[in-house]
Formats: sequence, C-alpha cells, structure tokens
Amino acid sequence: MPLIQKIKSLLSLSDKMVELFRKLAEQLKSYNGRLMYGYLPKSIKETVNNIVAKLARDKNLAKLYSKWNEINREKLSLYYDKEKSDIPLEDNKEFRSIKNYILKSVNLLSNATPTNQNYKSSVEQSVSGIVLTLAKLIANSCKRKRAKLFGQVDSKLKSKLEEKKIAHGLKTDRTVNQNEIENDEEQGFTMSM
Repeated sequence: MPLIQKIKSLLSLSDKMVELFRKLAEQLKSYNGRLMYGYLPKSIKETVNNIVAKLARDKNLAKLYSKWNEINREKLSLYYDKEKSDIPLEDNKEFRSIKNYILKSVNLLSNATPTNQNYKSSVEQSVSGIVLTLAKLIANSCKRKRAKLFGQVDSKLKSKLEEKKIAHGLKTDRTVNQNEIENDEEQGFTMSM
C-alpha cells in the first residue's frame, strides 16, 4: 500500500487536535483581517504552527517528511560542505500553503456551527483532508527535488562526456551549436554576395 494511502487510512484524531481546532476557531472569530497565514497576529500563527507540529507527529507523515529531508540534504550537499539540520515541518516555508488550508478548514467548520459530537467528526474530516493534502504536497516536492537532483550533471562530468563523444566522432551539444553558427555565417556570406 502506498504511503499516502496508509496515511489516509491510519489517521487517528486526538482530543488535543480537536482542542487546537476549537482554540483556532475562537481566535479567528475575533480576527477581522485577511484570512492568510502571513497576515495573522503572532498568537494565531502559534496555534496554526501547533496544529502543523501535531500533524507532523503522525508516524506515516513523519516517514514521508523524513524522505523529503533526506532528498533535501542530498541536494544541499552539492552546495554546502556542512550538513544542515532538518527543518521542522511547521517552519518549512515550502509547505506554508498547508497553513492557509488549515485556516480555511477551521473557518468552514466555525461557519457550520455543529454540535459537540458532530464537531469532533467534522474536525476529523478536516484533519483527514489536511493530512492528505500535506502528504501530496510533500510527495510532489520529493518527486520534483529528486528529478532535479538526478537530472543535473556537473560541468566537469559534462566536459568529459563531450570529450568522449568527440573522440568517437559523435555530435555533442557544443558541436551542434557550432555547426549551426557556421551554417548561419556561410548563409549570411553567400546571401550578401
């Protein structure tokens, strides 16, 4: 079973998460500004960050995020000698959109005003959607980073490959470009005559 499906099926909702959603809903009632993470006051941001931190503790989501960090470390090792420490999920700017998704979910929940029993099941549905969205964000980011990482060829290796191609009489990117330039110059010379 793929990890994303595992995450969706094994999600368990704690009372602490329901309480965090309630707290955020109460905070948002008194907030009149733009409903985007970047515009929120510090106290509301802290609550959103606590929700993300709580979500990050899910063992399957943590595994997926760990894989993302592994690929990110590999990418960073190309540029830095010292190994950088992993970024906690709630502080990772690449996944900031999940914070806005949380805000929208809580806002929708507070507009529905369900009863106490319904509230927990509504929060569970919201958290399930948030976790699935977050898992997809992390998985897609992993794919993009991996593709970039393995698609890159450093310049020394590229030069060696081109030398081998030239030695075997094969065309390289440079020889193709050089031939195009020479052909353009010859055509320009014959046209001017």
